[in-house]
Amino acid sequence: MRRVKQRKRFMYGLIGIRLLIVDTPAKPISTTERDRIVASVLDASRLLRKLGNDWAWSRTPPVTHEICRFAISWEQVSVTPLAPTPPKTGLLAVDIPAHELTWVGNLLTTLGVTTPLALDIEQHHEALADQTDGMLETAFFGRQPSDLVTLVVTTLPMGWFAYASRPEPVALIQWEDAQQEFKSVDRVIAHEICHVFGALDEYENASMQYTCVPTERGGALEFPNSNCIAGGTTHQECLMLANHPVLCTSTPLHLGWTDAQGDQVMDLATPPMITGMEAPFSFDPTLVQITGPGLQFATRVRFNDTEYATDASIDSAPSISAHVPPNLHGPITVDVQTVTGWVRGDPDVALVIVP
Repeated sequence: MRRVKQRKRFMYGLIGIRLLIVDTPAKPISTTERDRIVASVLDASRLLRKLGNDWAWSRTPPVTHEICRFAISWEQVSVTPLAPTPPKTGLLAVDIPAHELTWVGNLLTTLGVTTPLALDIEQHHEALADQTDGMLETAFFGRQPSDLVTLVVTTLPMGWFAYASRPEPVALIQWEDAQQEFKSVDRVIAHEICHVFGALDEYENASMQYTCVPTERGGALEFPNSNCIAGGTTHQECLMLANHPVLCTSTPLHLGWTDAQGDQVMDLATPPMITGMEAPFSFDPTLVQITGPGLQFATRVRFNDTEYATDASIDSAPSISAHVPPNLHGPITVDVQTVTGWVRGDPDVALVIVP
């Protein structure tokens, strides 16, 4: 199950998973059980890597490079809940925050996050993701993942057995509940990690009052939920429909996997090219439109090497709208980032002058 709100990500390249195994002093997770959790996460990463390779070789002609692989860093944390667990209401929108907020604040404090946060679990997830970003070098031995996921596996109450926070790259698994629901918890973990990268649920579940929507669009490429069991054009038993260890035809597109050119290289792995920059019709003089092939796969914009645009809006055309940071003036260089790295625009084309 996923929480709603989309963010631009692609499941490609080396992806770092920060695994937090969270228990309570009153009910510690044993070494044996901890090892089972780590093994399940490792199995989930192997499954996703295999599914990526299977997709690549199923193309005509086949994509000849690896799609994704994973590095895992784990730590075990023990926290005491702030309050007793409230009874379930049967409404996930109520139960999930009510249960998680009894302990997630103490988890953040134990991890060294001291910024006061409101009673909003998305703010707590954001704090977790920000801390994970900050530990990239030490956690992954100097390797540079193209993206990072924080995975919390816990025996503390969550209100539901598994969900992902798609505003932030954070997924949570209630270990005991997930084992009661499924024999293969690794597939549940893989399912939730796919949500982080834009994959959509394709099932219906009366107990959680949820039914997928075939017209909903998933991932940065905004592809419809065509394998939704409730009115989709296909009905393939797969990871996002029934936790089967295969992907339907739409999920790879949600994850950003395409080779529209048929050149045996994923479209997002081809470096973009900045061919034009202009100020769109706007009363904001800092807003610029950057255009060129491959820019629909851009994930970030950089001005003058060190300043990063925030909340750059990505539309369906190969272009990006981004705001120049307010402290920059005069001629400003522009770079764009994709999962393959940074690309600098030709100064004759990609140069913006802000008064």
